[in-house]
Amino acid sequence: MKTKKGLMITVFFICLPILLSGCGALDEQGNNSDELFNLDPTSTISVISPDAENLSSNIKFNSNYTKAIWLAHSWAWEADHTATDNLATFLENSGVDLVYLNAGSFDGDGTIPGLSGYSDIMKNNILDSLKNHQIKVYAWVNGKTKEDNPPGPIDLGNSVTRTNIVNTCKQIAQLGFNGVQLDLEPIAAKYVKESTNTKGAFIKLLDKMNDNNMGPGKKYKLSVATMKYSNTSGIWYWDLDNFATIKNRVNQMVIMAYDYGDSISSEDQYAHKITTMVNKLGAKFPGKVNIGLSANKITTSHTQFETVSAGIQGIQNASNASNLQGASLFLFYDPSQVPAEGEMPTEDEWEQFNQLFKRPFLPIDSDKDTYYVQSIGGNDCNDNNSAIFPDAPEICDDVDNQCPGDAGYGQTDEGCGAPAVTVATVAAGTNMLSALAIADVDNDNQTEIIIGGEATKILYVYTYNNYTITLKYAITLPEYMRSITVGDVDKDNKNELVIGTDLGASPSDSGGYLRVYKVSASGVLTSVWQSNLISSFRYPKEISIGDSDGDGNPEIAVSVSWDGRFLVVYEWNGSGFSEFFTDYFGSDGDASYYADVDGDGVEELLVSTACWSDYAARIYDGNILTARFNGLGVSHSIKAGNLFGDSSLEIVRFSDSVCGQDDPAPSVDIFKYNGSNYDHIGSVALPDNATTGGQHPIGDIGDIIGDGYDELAEIVYGSSNKLDSLVIYSFDGTTFYQLFYQVVDALSDQQRLSNVVIGDADGDGHDELVVLGWDNKFAVYDW
Repeated sequence: MKTKKGLMITVFFICLPILLSGCGALDEQGNNSDELFNLDPTSTISVISPDAENLSSNIKFNSNYTKAIWLAHSWAWEADHTATDNLATFLENSGVDLVYLNAGSFDGDGTIPGLSGYSDIMKNNILDSLKNHQIKVYAWVNGKTKEDNPPGPIDLGNSVTRTNIVNTCKQIAQLGFNGVQLDLEPIAAKYVKESTNTKGAFIKLLDKMNDNNMGPGKKYKLSVATMKYSNTSGIWYWDLDNFATIKNRVNQMVIMAYDYGDSISSEDQYAHKITTMVNKLGAKFPGKVNIGLSANKITTSHTQFETVSAGIQGIQNASNASNLQGASLFLFYDPSQVPAEGEMPTEDEWEQFNQLFKRPFLPIDSDKDTYYVQSIGGNDCNDNNSAIFPDAPEICDDVDNQCPGDAGYGQTDEGCGAPAVTVATVAAGTNMLSALAIADVDNDNQTEIIIGGEATKILYVYTYNNYTITLKYAITLPEYMRSITVGDVDKDNKNELVIGTDLGASPSDSGGYLRVYKVSASGVLTSVWQSNLISSFRYPKEISIGDSDGDGNPEIAVSVSWDGRFLVVYEWNGSGFSEFFTDYFGSDGDASYYADVDGDGVEELLVSTACWSDYAARIYDGNILTARFNGLGVSHSIKAGNLFGDSSLEIVRFSDSVCGQDDPAPSVDIFKYNGSNYDHIGSVALPDNATTGGQHPIGDIGDIIGDGYDELAEIVYGSSNKLDSLVIYSFDGTTFYQLFYQVVDALSDQQRLSNVVIGDADGDGHDELVVLGWDNKFAVYDW
């Protein structure tokens, strides 16, 4: 598919009007002159009778094939909901059950430029309309690789680019898509290799997609537009081994079976090539393969031979045609312009295509999960439960969510609530550990777990791989440590270590410094900057890194507790840090966090305060306090994340009783921006052993089970004679439920926990959870 805009029609009766302007030949006034394509978008298409006389006698397709179309990128920008509803109605009435919507084209760094400018338009219009009509929608994303001629901008060998592609796909999928159609061209065969010790770049990309909940058995389906089949692989060709390498990593392989160039000299030869391809791939990969044909007669190398008619004949001649998932028809057509001669199929070609794919269609979907009941040829094994369908993700609901033949079928809540737990001991005699971070602190492309404490001047750096924790190195610092974070604070594209220190131990309230270091791969520190003396550090969530005024200069926020009780923000000035602003709010500043919570493209600074004043959460745009909400108790943690799988972030404040009192009860409070203010949209109550009377909760959020929703993890302090515990909540699309609960007594002699952080500790694309004990142990929880 060699264009950024266009339309593909898969297993479909007739051409659809694109942008509601029709797609047949147009006269000089732009009106439809071809009756075949002159369809009103709200018209009803008669359901084809299942009688045998209405079906072509030589059709060999399985009746469960997918009927889908590819929609041009212009639909992503369509803000007229009436227009998108009309299209969706037309598609539903025509029996279409899957749409590939072009959600954008990748830039060289693996991002999609301008995505934020149309994400909400796409979500609220075309995506909303299609899903309201029970039509599944995949995000079709494409781009040119450096192997193209001329070279495209995408280098699949670059790990950062791959990570950005995955993150972009996940970001788009979370708008509400059912899956992702990945279309990178060309994908050279060398990138689709796998051996005992090595993986090709495209395989690494697919694995990372799988790790981020895209692929078989995951929340989002994964479709790949592949190269053509050949016995000999190359830039534009894959052999059977290449297809075999990806088959278990994707839900669908769409083969671009056109543009063969000089190798095709007749329609019979083209048909024979298609027949051979269908027989080879259909036999090896039943139910995975979709054959892509081209109706465009302008861009193909031998237009007089690579016809739709010949391609269809090739499919019909194949003995393994019934093993196909379907076939696709690709149109190089910009719907905003009059189609050029040769860009559209002829009436005869459409008729042949329609005859190939006729089947009865009765849209029975009782549970509205967009999968149809088996009695009418669908594949939903349970049409009374919307959480059970083919290749469904396990959502930890005490039900087996998969269907027969799926990975995980026959198991209930596999992978839920039972993580692998790896415990490690820091140096003997170490205690009062509280500072914790997960990041690549030394820029060696390996994530580390970084630990410090209130009674030690040694910073411990660990790696976690294959359920094994290894001490990488230990670093001696000039002071004790209270807070740690890691990020690029000097704009050199490398991470720095940022530490809030204390001149005394446990805590001394003697004051301390904010220190910024570069760390070498062997653990050697180089000082970047040091603040003046700050009156007091007390809690592990007090410092954070971001950019709240959107000027591109990193900021370090320090939320000071106890002595002074204020917020100070430093900003990079090109050679060091200058004080950006200070806010003396008279209450312990126990936590800070940067995130774009109002969707304006610029991060806000979130600050949570505790004793002894207003117990508020504050939101700053730059140095301006724009919002605050009070009265929810004290908190040592404030975060933001995607709890509900939509396109905007929620604010999460982990709250406990007011200092020295028993009210309010401990809870996790959730806020969301409504366009002008922040609504308190709900709370998650904690277990009954949660303490009262001033023991402050620590929490974090992240997608630790790979379900597309961020989980809430919190340390629950045990009151009186009860032990501390770890509790995790997840959202199942309707409500929050308790995913995991464990009383933790193995990490501290005093049965006390001090910190919890979620992050990708082993660099596999999947978040782990790290819990730090007050004494000398910590644990990695890996789902």
